[in-house]
Amino acid sequence: MKKTDKDIKKELEEIAPSLAKLKDTGPDFTVPKDYFQNLTDDILSKIGREAATGSKQEKRPPGLWEQISAWMATLFKPQFAMGLAAGVLLMIAAFFVFQTEISNKESVVVQGDLTEAEIADYVALHIDDFDAELLIGLFDDLDDPAIYPSIELEDQELEEAVEDVLNEMDLQDLEELL
Repeated sequence: MKKTDKDIKKELEEIAPSLAKLKDTGPDFTVPKDYFQNLTDDILSKIGREAATGSKQEKRPPGLWEQISAWMATLFKPQFAMGLAAGVLLMIAAFFVFQTEISNKESVVVQGDLTEAEIADYVALHIDDFDAELLIGLFDDLDDPAIYPSIELEDQELEEAVEDVLNEMDLQDLEELL
């Protein structure tokens, strides 16, 4: 069954009366006569005028702020943000690790800056502050003939040397040794 225009209009009035009244008012928009016939000529004349006057704005390169904001937007993408965070954490960890090594190295005095007499005086004044095992470890290489040539003494010469050392010591030093 085919509906006619009258049937459709009647049905529209029943369902939506305000919509049916809009249809009766007529078209709201009309195109002037010969509009599309002259449209191409109008567009071409406007383009020719803009080219002659240079009124069309040329595209300029982005400014510093636009470049910085684009760069920052790139950094905050998830893959770059995670990499950046990992890099910052590594730099902080490296700072603390190397900071402790630097502070330990600053407390060490380079032997080349001191004379042997200054070192001997320091050791004599601070002998109680040194670790005994450290001092013993320093003298482990004394048996090496390349460092100290072996001196062979006869028994009598050795006894005389020990007696001289004991005579030079006072009673208090001797008690400390024993």
